[in-house]
Amino acid sequence: MRINIEELKNKIKPRLRPITWRDYDNTLVLLDQRKLPFEEVYVELRDPASTANAIRQMVVRGAPAIGITAAYGMVLAVAHGNESTLDEALRELARAREILNAARPTAHNLFWATERMYNRLGMP
Repeated sequence: MRINIEELKNKIKPRLRPITWRDYDNTLVLLDQRKLPFEEVYVELRDPASTANAIRQMVVRGAPAIGITAAYGMVLAVAHGNESTLDEALRELARAREILNAARPTAHNLFWATERMYNRLGMP
């Protein structure tokens, strides 16, 4: 029996989504990697503190994934906030950066991501 290319793609296509951003409610959704391979459980995050906790508790694993998660944690700092000025947003991002960086002090991708997100705010 021959399988066409579309059937083959569907068989090997990943069904798990390790990191997802939901625009409609500004929520970061992570696949809880501690539960694999026996369960498929997702964690919803809406602020930098819960994002840092997810990094600390190893919900997300691997340097690139940790960096991506930290960057989204910075987005969450202002996505749900009430900042009305750039200075207020920068203060909130600085606070988020401290919280996230403390989650895994040896994770270089995490520090790179939080610094990059912080420094991009206000630039054209």
